[in-house]
Amino acid sequence: CLEFLKGNYDFDLLPLIPDMLPLSTATCVLGISLATLEKLVSLKQLSTVKPSGDTTKVRKIELIKYIQTAFLVNESVLFTEISPNNTPNSPI
Repeated sequence: CLEFLKGNYDFDLLPLIPDMLPLSTATCVLGISLATLEKLVSLKQLSTVKPSGDTTKVRKIELIKYIQTAFLVNESVLFTEISPNNTPNSPI
């Protein structure tokens, strides 16, 4: 799956999404809040542009790059193992 996502495509990965979109639309595409998007921008995980005389926007290609690198499956998930002896007592 990851190899497929790293590939080059001859189709649009985000159809019906304009090439540049306002931050409010980018938050909807990513399913995050504006505060979270602003944090991603401040951490330089997502870049924005401000066309002259326009509001700050995100390029669609930047959203695609972020989605591809931020996939949960790209990171290992560490689970804390709980032994049966350490389970909380349940009320009887």
